[in-house]
Amino acid sequence: MVAARLIRQNLHRSDGWSRVDKASLHSISADSKENLESVPGAWTATRISFFFFTGRADWGLFASAFLCFWGEVADELIKRGASDYDRAQAIQLIKSDTFLQVVRDFRRTEGIAPHPMVAYKLAKEQSEKLALACELALESPRASMPRKN
Repeated sequence: MVAARLIRQNLHRSDGWSRVDKASLHSISADSKENLESVPGAWTATRISFFFFTGRADWGLFASAFLCFWGEVADELIKRGASDYDRAQAIQLIKSDTFLQVVRDFRRTEGIAPHPMVAYKLAKEQSEKLALACELALESPRASMPRKN
């Protein structure tokens, strides 16, 4: 059914999405959790796609799934009773080089990109390991000793 609508509206071509408004996108998306409600009503499918998928004009149809996947990360933080500080730390982690490297490594070894929750947990573990290594290096007596020439 969705495929027929896409073909009928020539949406398989990336330039076709600029004519699709949010309401129309919502009608052909699997958005049972109403994830697209947080997207401004005046946005087109192309604008939605560029907002969530940098450089892609034709992935607006996947925006609800993208929001759903990242919603699992947010739900986990809520379930743990995360403070504003914890949420800010989570956002910093997601923006970090560590997160990017975890995603790249996972994709290289597994052949697919990780689910956002998996990527978040792996990046958090990696970040904690790096922080611990830095702490240990600072506490080490060798770290505070001057080098001999």
